[in-house]
Amino acid sequence: MQKHIVARIATEWSAASTYLWLLAHATGELQRAIAQPLQDEVNHLTKFWGFSCWAFGTALSHQVCQCFASLVPLLGHHARERCTNSGLRQEFHLVADGLLLLVELGFSFARVMTKLHIWDRGLYLPYLTGVLGTRLHQTGRC
Repeated sequence: MQKHIVARIATEWSAASTYLWLLAHATGELQRAIAQPLQDEVNHLTKFWGFSCWAFGTALSHQVCQCFASLVPLLGHHARERCTNSGLRQEFHLVADGLLLLVELGFSFARVMTKLHIWDRGLYLPYLTGVLGTRLHQTGRC
């Protein structure tokens, strides 16, 4: 179950970061349209993160490492899918654009995790127990 929860956290983190990046590049109605799914993804991310903290008591650094480990194969899979089209392959060979995109997405991922870290510091076992009930395992940080 922990592996599934970590995979969900990684997926929600990826989606929230991508929507944040899209939001930064949109204007007007498109920006307002992207804001709702971003809010939904952040909602899901915090729920899975809180549940993971409550159920497994894992430290932030451990959860982040597990999320990165889940994201690497996913990113490789998506990169292979995108590079099958020759037009897209040429686009990815533009080094300057690729580096800018990498920096922007990296910033988005870091920004989402920074906000999650701030929220994570406020999670305490009595609060989580009040929301989720008594834990099966009484070990760990929370």
